[in-house]
This record gives sequence, structure tokens and C-alpha cells, in this order.
Amino acid sequence: MKRVLRRVGQLTNPARPLFAVLPDLGGYESASDLKDLRDNYNVEVVPYTTTRGSHERLIELLNVHRSFTLRRSMRPSGKLPPAPSFDPETTSLLVYNQLCLRSGRQLPDDVLKTLLRARVLSLLRYRTSLTRSFLVADLEARTRQLRGMSDTTRIEAMLEQVLGEARRDGLVDMLPTGDDPDYLLTDSGRAIVGDQAATSERLRDQLEASFRSRAAELLSDGSSVDELTTAATAFFFECVEKRALGVAATVNAPYEQARSYNLVGLLRELPRFMEMLASDDEAVALSRLVQGVLSRPTEAERRYLGLALQAQFGVHLLGADPAALVARTRELSTTVFLLDSTTLIPYLARSSVGYEGARLLVRLLSDAGATIATTFLLGVEVAEHARWALINVGEGLLSVDGLRAASGRFGGRSNAFVDGLLEEVSVGRSHPDLLAFIGEACGCPPGAVTCRDSDVRDTLASSGIPCISFENFPGYDAEMLVSRDELSGRIAELREERGSYRHERQVRAEAEALVLVQGFRNGVVRVGDDNVTNGFFVSHTRVIDNAAAGGPAITIRPEAILQWVTALMPCPPDELGALVSLLLYELKESGVEIVDRERLQTTFAPLISASRDSLADEVEKNRLLVTSLYGESAERAFRDVRAEDAPLVLQGFYAQQAKTLAAEVDRLAERVHVAEAKGKMSEAERKQFERLKLEKGERKRAERKRRAAAKGNPSRRRRKKRG
Repeated sequence: MKRVLRRVGQLTNPARPLFAVLPDLGGYESASDLKDLRDNYNVEVVPYTTTRGSHERLIELLNVHRSFTLRRSMRPSGKLPPAPSFDPETTSLLVYNQLCLRSGRQLPDDVLKTLLRARVLSLLRYRTSLTRSFLVADLEARTRQLRGMSDTTRIEAMLEQVLGEARRDGLVDMLPTGDDPDYLLTDSGRAIVGDQAATSERLRDQLEASFRSRAAELLSDGSSVDELTTAATAFFFECVEKRALGVAATVNAPYEQARSYNLVGLLRELPRFMEMLASDDEAVALSRLVQGVLSRPTEAERRYLGLALQAQFGVHLLGADPAALVARTRELSTTVFLLDSTTLIPYLARSSVGYEGARLLVRLLSDAGATIATTFLLGVEVAEHARWALINVGEGLLSVDGLRAASGRFGGRSNAFVDGLLEEVSVGRSHPDLLAFIGEACGCPPGAVTCRDSDVRDTLASSGIPCISFENFPGYDAEMLVSRDELSGRIAELREERGSYRHERQVRAEAEALVLVQGFRNGVVRVGDDNVTNGFFVSHTRVIDNAAAGGPAITIRPEAILQWVTALMPCPPDELGALVSLLLYELKESGVEIVDRERLQTTFAPLISASRDSLADEVEKNRLLVTSLYGESAERAFRDVRAEDAPLVLQGFYAQQAKTLAAEVDRLAERVHVAEAKGKMSEAERKQFERLKLEKGERKRAERKRRAAAKGNPSRRRRKKRG
């Protein structure tokens, strides 16, 4: 396959590479192969993973790419439905928070009634009056959405209690109209709800204003800004509603079923909204607007979408049995949450996608009295993530390898530390010093040239997340070590079937997590002196649930914890944007990453500018060579190079030019050898041979200097700092 790609790739040029969608090349260990194909053969690889020999991920990947592509079968209609209003839901959340904060009560048993009360008050805010049957039907519909069944008797009983308490508190009046009385808000109730409704509407207006600003930038004539704003708002509100329901439905679902609720699936609905627009240009603009929000949401977008998500979480609780949500609030204080590296990495990688979500997750669990911990092996994975960035990108971010990592061209998922530094450099908060950034994030000592395992362990411990070796957990015994080794083999087999096995330490860390969670639930293992009766492994993967051979789920997804906690505890609207951050990180974990090209152009502007000038000069000097290599004129071959691709194109051009010159030198060397043997070498041939040898040597020296400048010189940097 590689031989075919190399031959076919040579038919194109670095400015317009071929794209090859290939299996099982997504790990960091494949980075050198992908770089070789891109630089030397003009083949850009889009990797995906196979699962148990199945190429289902290929279909998912193509579906996501197709979501952002305008197909010939699309027929724009211009009939876009109005964006659904989330005002009752968001208002009910704010009312719920106010009721909780005002009463100061802990709500282990009364959560559903309090949420129901907030929902009723917010619904009455938007109607003159509502009948009792309407309220029952609204709440019953929510229950049926979540559980697939109705529970009218239970809803009616709870509604009776809530309405009685609201009338007693002077918030609601009843108008007797036979068997189906009407209810309406009093002046006191309208004042409480009106204040929160105003906040909800203000946040929604800010969201629409942000979408409108994006739409105006994408549409040059500005003729369809309103339609594009409406389409984007409708799409994201549908994502919020379906995504939140998916979280609730997958709290205890196995991995294969949970995937159907993945955020990636929601992107497949984007073409439906494209078809509702009036023209192809508007559909393309919608695609770019959605990509912009997913790659870099504004503060207004994050805040309102996060608020809408939490509102949906609260609505779920209106009809959900608390057992389906794993536990009641009071159980949090005796539960241990063992954090996987997929949560720890964004927790430390400041400003990266998922950073705010991971921080919110840890803070809410701490506020709820839960115990948080991790294992030393999981901490090692965090340190390795940081070391990979230093080894492959170097100390400085502004290099070709830094651009390659930031644009996702190293084969694996983007590195969180590179992503975080890229964000801070683009807004002027940090210098492009990757070593300093990682050192500060991971607590490395001054003068360190790498990130040690102990640095990560100590930093997590100082943040309230003890990083404990398996053998050092209180309650550990030798039998647990035997169980760990047996489970490691079982998990390795499952991962090999799915094509996700990386190394032995990976499965050993997951086996340790499984044994520890079982120990927490059995009351055998503890964390310090805390009273422990329950435990979960917080992870995006459910593979160890299959290895556990039945019983309650061992793993819980981060977004499910946030649903659990944020629906039960008041959370300020300003912090709810972190919910969006966590979902965007889950999108990256699923293998779909939206690159913010504007941010790349801002951050790498000096490198891009220099590369474009160098590329123009090289093409001008080597017109005949370009024509012979790519079969087209130099102007046409490099006419459409995007700014952020110029450094990579130049690197590929250099690599292929050097390869061509090397082949020419070898060919002439053979001719020289033959000619000298016959004594017939001409003076012109000798001069050409010497010139090519000189050019080859100069290119090798220039390449060595470029690599040295890109990676930096640690010893020189240390001497400079000491001086």
C-alpha cells in the first residue's frame, strides 16, 4: 500500500497533496511514517482505528467529513424553521438555583420536587395561565423522552404537592374551573421568575449576537445574515437537547451502545440544516460557522450553550428515577472517583480544549464532598503526554514541527499542552516557549529540560488529587496483585480485538483501576482516612466494564458526572461554559478535531511569512525542476497554497528537491565513473557534476541548520539563563 501511495503521490505536488484514509496509523508511534509520506510523496494521511477487525470508524469518519461538505444531491429550499426557544428551560434552571440558594437546603430527597417547582413557575412565566392537565402532560412527555414510558400517577402526585407549596408561599394562584383548574403566577411569583427570565433572555441575545457576527464575516454581501444565524442557532440547540438526552441515557450503557450518542453523531444532522437554506453559498457559510464555533467558541456561546445543557440535565431529573442517575446527592460524600489520564491531561494543560471542563469537574466533586484520586501509572501517562510534546515539537512552538503538531498532522490526537500554549500565544498571554509552559503546568523544577513522573505526581497531589501507587492504597493485599495481573491479560485481549492496544502499561493501569473500584465498593480499599462505600473510574472508554464480567458499571464518563452533579447543585451561569469545553474535548477524544486556521495564522505568522517568501524564491529559481517533477508550470503548481500550509509545503518541496538532486548526482557519478574508466569525460560534464555535488552539500547543511533551529539547543539555553 505504501509503495502504491508513493508512486501515485509523485503525480501531484506539495501544494495539492493526495488524501489517503488509512487504518491504524493514528498513534504517535506512526508520526514518522506520516511525515515521510507527506514530505516526500505528497500524501496527507487521514487515520482511523479498526475495532475487532471492523472498519466502522471509517464510515463514521466519512460521515463527519460529509457533514461539512456540500453535496451535489442537496437542493436548497429556503424554508428554515424558527430556532427552538430554550427560555423556559434556562429560566427554570435559574429559578431552581435561586430556590436552592435561598433555602440553603441540601436536596437529597426533594430534588425532583424542587426542579418540578422551577419548571412549573417558568412555564407560567410565558403563559397567562395553564391548566393542570397541561402541566401533567408536559412533565409526562419529558419522562417518556428519557425512560421510554409514562408515569402519570407519580407525576400527578408530585405536581399536587408542588402546586400546594407554591400556593402556600404566595407564588401561584388557582382559578377553579371544574375538574381541570387553571394556575397563574402571583405578583410575587412573577417578580422571582421575571428576574431570572431576563437573565436567560440576555444570555440568549448574546449568543445570537455572536452567531450574527460570525455570519456577517462569512457572507460578503450580508444579504442572508438573519437566515444563517437562525440556522446555526437551531442546529446547536438541537445538539444541546439530543446530546444531553444521550448523556442521561448512557450513564450505564456499554461502550458500543454509547457510541451512538456520541457528539460526532450530531454533526451528521448538519446537512439537513444546509438544505433548509436558500443557496449553496449560505450552506457553505453554515458549515464554516459551525466549524468556527466547535474549534473556538466565544465566551457568550460557551456560557449560553452550557446553561442550556445544564437546563436539559435538570429537565431529565423531573422524570428520572434517581437510581438511573447512579446515586443521590448524599452518596457523593462516600464515593471515590478515580480519574483517568484523559481527564488529568486537560486538567493540567492550561487553556487547552477541555481544561475548563476538567477543572469544573474536579471543583464540583470536591464541593460535593466526594473523594478524588488517581494512580501513579495514570499520572505517568500524563507525564509522557508532556514529554512527547518536548521531544517532537522541541522547546519552541514556532517551528515547522510545532505547526505540524498544532494542525493535527502528527497522526494522533492533538497534544493538549501544544494546544494550550497555542491558545495562549494567539491571544498574547504567553511566549512560545513550550518547555517553560509545560514546566509551569506540571510543576517541573527550575532548569529542568523534561517533565518527570514525580513532577506530575506532586502537582496533582498539591491540587487535591492524590496520585497513589497501586501497592500504597490503604487496604491493599497480595491477592489484589494477582487479580490485577489476570485482568491485565483480559483487558489486553479486548483492546487488541478493538485495535486500541498501545502498550502493556496501559492495560495494567486499567486493571489497577478496576481492582481498586471493586475494593472501594466492597469496603476493603480506602483513600486516606475517608469513609468509602462506592467508587467509579472516570474515563471515556468502557473497555474495563466488559472485563469486569457483569455487575454495576465500573466506569462513568466525565459528562455523566457533570450531569449528575450540576443538576443537583447550583452553579453560576458564568461557569457553565465549562460544560461545552468538556464536550468539545470528548469530540477530540472521538477522533474528530476541528482546526482553527485563523488561530494558526495568528500564532505562526512569522514562520508562515518567511516560508511563503522562501517558497516563491525557490520556485522562481527552479522553474525547470518544478515542471519536470510535477508536470505543470511553477505558477500553477503552487498557486493555491494556503498561508498556514506554506511551511509544510516548503519542507516537502525541499525534501523532494533534495531527493531529485541526489538521484541526479548518483546518475552523474555513475557516468563519471564510466567516463573516467574510458578516459572520455568532457569538461562540461565534470563542471555539472561538481556543481550538483556542491548543491547537494549545501542543502544538507541548510537542512541540519533548520532542524537545529527548530528544536533548539537545551544546553545553550541553560547557559544563557545562568549567564
